[in-house]
Amino acid sequence: MSGDIFISMFISIVIGLIGILGLYVLVKELFSWQIGAIASFLMAVSMWHITYSQSGLTYILIPTIFVWTFFFMWYGMRKSHIGSFVIAGILGAAGIYTSYSNLWSIAITIVLFLNYWSYLKKDFEYSKYEFARNKLLQGFTILFLTALIILLPAGFNNWQNSNTILTILSDSILSKSDVFSTLTRNVTETLNMFMPTIIVGRGPDIAQLPPISWPICILFIIGFARELAHWFSRKHGHFSTSHTFIFAWFIFMLMPGFLSASSPSQASIIGVLPVIFIFAARGIWWIFDKLNHWEYTTHPDKHKLFHGHFAPSVLFALWVLLIAVSFHELWRYLKLII
Repeated sequence: MSGDIFISMFISIVIGLIGILGLYVLVKELFSWQIGAIASFLMAVSMWHITYSQSGLTYILIPTIFVWTFFFMWYGMRKSHIGSFVIAGILGAAGIYTSYSNLWSIAITIVLFLNYWSYLKKDFEYSKYEFARNKLLQGFTILFLTALIILLPAGFNNWQNSNTILTILSDSILSKSDVFSTLTRNVTETLNMFMPTIIVGRGPDIAQLPPISWPICILFIIGFARELAHWFSRKHGHFSTSHTFIFAWFIFMLMPGFLSASSPSQASIIGVLPVIFIFAARGIWWIFDKLNHWEYTTHPDKHKLFHGHFAPSVLFALWVLLIAVSFHELWRYLKLII
């Protein structure tokens, strides 16, 4: 292995580790440290994440930049911290330089802004609402201005070289004569990546293996269905901001796969990787929370010793599941490289 390849691989691995840490702190802010720990653990052992972290490709930058951009955006929004909006703007612009598909992050940001505005309007008294609204407007204005300043060179270059825009359009379904059939094919193939698949092909090509394993697929589906039901329940008269955010993230980051001129690849939708593990972590937590409740109703006397925590038997089962998932991901990784 040459020195340049080793350095590139080392930097890529470090970027992947930074992304895992970013997912933890983001999910901790969104939900709880327990959900954050599970989600970051799943991403750390994921064959999909490990493979791209070791490949030296710039693709691993996409999920890493996403989690940190959204963390600083969320933190700035909830704490009215202007400096966090500046950092989010810098990282968001850097993400667009990495890949033009990251332009979809603008749509996620707009959805988050509108939903949080609605939350403030319905849950705050007028005096507090006016103050919070002004802080929100100030923060997002600074975020967009920061990103705009950083993106000005790219915008000027694209304005002078219209070929860049034409290249982007030629890589989309708009270049196809039958747009609807291409879109239908892309949607089907993209969503099939997240369906449980036990029997897979062999070979060195990463495309021969599903991006996420069948255990994580099942946990993702459980978590997705559970969070969707919670989202539509509209507690307090509005859609949950955290749930609106993760659903917007999931939907818009699938768009590069949906709108591709060719068959969608795992690399094209790698921006959805972190939110997949957020849903899977929510599914795991819901299952074991129900098991803990069942344990409490079955053995109330023993459970008093562990009030507010998982019973030892439930906690042990959780660890067994996580270890089993990690070994399954290791098996998938070895199958890929051997």
